[in-house]
Amino acid sequence: MKNPRILIALILPGLWFLLAFNGNKPIVKEREINEIMNQNSFEIQKKYSNEYDFWMLKLLDHPNQFPYLTQMANYQNRLFDCSGNFHYLHTATSQLEKAKKLSFSRDVAVLQKLARNYIKMHRFCEAEDVLQTAESLGQNARITKCIQFDVYMELGHYEIAEDLLREICHTEDFEAYIRKSKWADHSGDLDQAVFLMERAMKIAEKSKNESLILWSYTNLADFYGHQNRIYKSYDYFLKSLKIDPSNHYAKKGIAWISFAHDHNPKLSQKILESINTYYDSPSYDLFKAELAQYLGNNEVYELLSKNFLTKVNSNHSLKHMYGPEIVEKLLEQNKLSNDVMDIVINEISMRPIASSYALKAKVLHAMGQKEMATNIVLDNVVNKTFEPAPLLIAAEILKENEINTKIIEDLKSELSTAVYELGPQSEKVIDTL
Repeated sequence: MKNPRILIALILPGLWFLLAFNGNKPIVKEREINEIMNQNSFEIQKKYSNEYDFWMLKLLDHPNQFPYLTQMANYQNRLFDCSGNFHYLHTATSQLEKAKKLSFSRDVAVLQKLARNYIKMHRFCEAEDVLQTAESLGQNARITKCIQFDVYMELGHYEIAEDLLREICHTEDFEAYIRKSKWADHSGDLDQAVFLMERAMKIAEKSKNESLILWSYTNLADFYGHQNRIYKSYDYFLKSLKIDPSNHYAKKGIAWISFAHDHNPKLSQKILESINTYYDSPSYDLFKAELAQYLGNNEVYELLSKNFLTKVNSNHSLKHMYGPEIVEKLLEQNKLSNDVMDIVINEISMRPIASSYALKAKVLHAMGQKEMATNIVLDNVVNKTFEPAPLLIAAEILKENEINTKIIEDLKSELSTAVYELGPQSEKVIDTL
């Protein structure tokens, strides 16, 4: 009989090879998603436009009926969600502001809807003010607290957010689970965040509410990606598209898998082009620019970067929403004007969170103020977040300035597991830390 140790020694290398090979096997199959890429949202946009026109005609007959305005805003929001056209979001917000005025700020549902729109537009302080008014009215208080939690997380007021979470988490419902999941993710417990989101998903599935199911599927797909469970991430994006075949977010998620895991940027480009036939957003210009840069197509990269800056600078609200991305682009172009620092200062005043401070440190470092940049990342980024993007900025600054080798080693170890989330071009940067 052969020595079992010898057999194990012979078998293990083969198993290791198979596991490694399967780990690098492409996940996204073009033939599997060809039909998906042909789906668009034109029919649903037409339906929403007709619904909007219906409520607009009713408002014309009864100009003081603010519920008609809120219905109009609902359909403008839906049009924004399925087209990416910022005009719809802007119009919806204006209509809700008018409804707030017509209701003398006494309708909690209007105030909650307006707060949600302010969050979408990154107008977090205005959302906070509106919700305080809603809170004072006392109606539907639990939903108000849930949205307040969302706002305070965005503003970096984590102690207030945690206090609110204690108030709303005693029930086991969808709203509670998604916020407990958000808190777990913020606290660095990704496994718990996923577990809680899976509980929320089961509640959504039981309710048969398609919008909740779709939301939970796409969020779980993101979480699975962060866990490097890429096959499962892909599966949940596909499940999302079975509910809504034109869902741009799920398609974008698949495009990211093709790029970041499969290293197939050409297929990613094809997916993004199919989305852009019916959905357009400045964030897609950024993604397409990243793909062009990866492929070494500098001319296309420059054009897409220029398109992004032109779009967001043409509208004050868009410029407000995309402040960090604007700064990153201007840094790439070595345009270190006072405007760049003004955007950064505004970001910190609006959202004093680790990613805002990391951006400020990056700008200061580029301006040659290396000691100040180092102090900022040590005081406001390291051990203040688990998000890989600001941590990568911190690690690069500390490495270049030869500060605290132990911190850099710890950051490198943590970032090495986040290459998929950061994108394939981050791998070389992390390796040099």
